[in-house]
Amino acid sequence: MARTRTTINARIAPDQYSAQSTIEDVDISRINIDVYNQSIYWQLKFPPGNWEGTEVHMGPGSRSLSRGIVRGIRFRAATPVAQIPVGQTQAIVTLEALSGE
Repeated sequence: MARTRTTINARIAPDQYSAQSTIEDVDISRINIDVYNQSIYWQLKFPPGNWEGTEVHMGPGSRSLSRGIVRGIRFRAATPVAQIPVGQTQAIVTLEALSGE
């Protein structure tokens, strides 16, 4: 089976989870996350389709995850945009979900 890639590229993290910050209902075998400027929270969706109860905090940086098969990942800003100091920028996230072998 060929590997497929689903991406969210350079998206400003929303204050709440949204469709624009979610990849779901695909069999994901590897996840790459790049975060810039501010921290985020992310959460995984496991088969048969339940979001994990725990959010994972992530500061700026990069992370690669291999967790077997998950059905989705979503992210949100750790600090709401209204609380970001003047002159600073909200978190910007690039998310890559790989499916297949």
